[in-house]
Amino acid sequence: MGVDVSVDDFKNVVQPDLTVILTLSHAVQMERLKKRGMTIGDERAIHMQQEVATAFYNNALEFNIAFITIDTKFSPCSCADIIVAAAKAIRQ
Repeated sequence: MGVDVSVDDFKNVVQPDLTVILTLSHAVQMERLKKRGMTIGDERAIHMQQEVATAFYNNALEFNIAFITIDTKFSPCSCADIIVAAAKAIRQ
């Protein structure tokens, strides 16, 4: 937030084999934030989340980054099973 960066700043970052994106509905997210207490950072970021998600998706598609999106309505075990299956699929 407010820090200037350039593409060159990231040229040595190794691209992962698979990026896992955990998502949550806005309603559930707000409920969880209210329970734990919203920080100043939460209040600033909550309105930018869709913009950040859209930018990531566009970059992932443009640069051919392998990723999966999992809605965290699933149990942790189910999420882990989905991740393992996706990792196996990209190695084939």
